[in-house]
Amino acid sequence: MARPLAPRGPTPPSRSGSRSGGRRPGSQPEEVLRDRLDPASYEKLAALGNERLWAFVAEAVELLQPDSVLVAADDPADLTAIRDFLRSLTRRARSRSRSGPGCTPTGSSRSSSP
Repeated sequence: MARPLAPRGPTPPSRSGSRSGGRRPGSQPEEVLRDRLDPASYEKLAALGNERLWAFVAEAVELLQPDSVLVAADDPADLTAIRDFLRSLTRRARSRSRSGPGCTPTGSSRSSSP
C-alpha cells in the first residue's frame, strides 16, 4: 500500500497565486498524484519528502494531462522503461513518416512549393 505524502520540515507557502490559477478546488497534490501515478512512481515521489516538489508535479500533471507519468531513479528497471518508451516513440514517428504525402490531417496532399 502506498504511504501518504508527509512533509519533512516546514510546510512550503501556498502556490495559489501561480499562473495556472492553482489547482482545482478541493484538489490536493496527494490526491492528484495518487490518481495519476502508478504505485511505484508514487512511492518514489513520496520517499523524497518534498512537498514543494509534490505540488509542482501535481500542477504539471493537471495542466499537461499526460497519458502516463514515470518517476525514475538510477534503477536499471527505470532506465529500461525509459529506453523502451523512447523506442516506441521512434517506431511511431518512423511509421508516420512512411505513410506518404496524402496522409495529412485534412486529407489533402502536401505541397512541395513554398
